[in-house]
Amino acid sequence: RDFLTLFPNSQKYERKKKNKSKVPDCVRHPKFLKTKRLYYQKISNLRDLDGLFGNGWDIVFNRHDVGFALPPFNITLVETTVHSFKNQLARDDERFNVTYSNKEKYQSLKLSFSRSSRSRWSKDGKG
Repeated sequence: RDFLTLFPNSQKYERKKKNKSKVPDCVRHPKFLKTKRLYYQKISNLRDLDGLFGNGWDIVFNRHDVGFALPPFNITLVETTVHSFKNQLARDDERFNVTYSNKEKYQSLKLSFSRSSRSRWSKDGKG
């Protein structure tokens, strides 16, 4: 719920249901790792993130170049489920015979944006 406090304008991610009848159970492997998106927000004005990341977060100086972030800036809350298994995978006639032992969930932020850079040298090579 901290994500919704930081980004109150975020939207719940609508998942599209997949038709699992296309793949029979005997062929479908068990999932070791499953990731799903919960909420997302698309930010067009990078100055809106100064309160969160601090002033000048989007500019990086690297010798003779200046790197900078470009909008849009997408922030997504992602939940990852990791399954551990007690026994090795064994296949019987109809399906994979798997005993689940542990399931852990983790939440993380996924940040995606574009960046570019410009040289601080002039075109003619003089400072």
